[in-house]
Amino acid sequence: MKLLQNLNSRERLLILVGIPLVLLVTFYLYLWEPLYQDRSRLRVDLPEKEATLAWMRHKLSDRNLVAAGSPQVDTRPLLTVIEKLAISARIQNSIQRVQPGNNGTVEIWFQEVVADRLFQWIDQLSLRGIFIESATITRGSPGLVAARIKLGR
Repeated sequence: MKLLQNLNSRERLLILVGIPLVLLVTFYLYLWEPLYQDRSRLRVDLPEKEATLAWMRHKLSDRNLVAAGSPQVDTRPLLTVIEKLAISARIQNSIQRVQPGNNGTVEIWFQEVVADRLFQWIDQLSLRGIFIESATITRGSPGLVAARIKLGR
């Protein structure tokens, strides 16, 4: 306090007003504004995520209903069934590589495939007794994904 008493009235006013003002601006810029922006972003993202969750639950219930019934086991060779269904799903042009594996499995690489078509194709495969053993799917351009899927019976 002795330091403030040695200053003239302008300097004292500048310090007494300036320090709280700097603290207030710092609080706003580094704490309040980022929290407010995150909250606004979450308000937009939450309904979208809830819709995605509802869709996933619906698809899961559909899959459980199919699993409860008997799938139409296709006795044709695995590669033939995969190719025919890829053509009907219009994703055959996105197939980058097909590699037969051990134990009757097939590994397929997709690049820039429409996500909805890929998932419909997977549903069609499961209806014919072909299931995913492993999958890696990465988001690409809007609505497109790259995928590496290992299928088997």
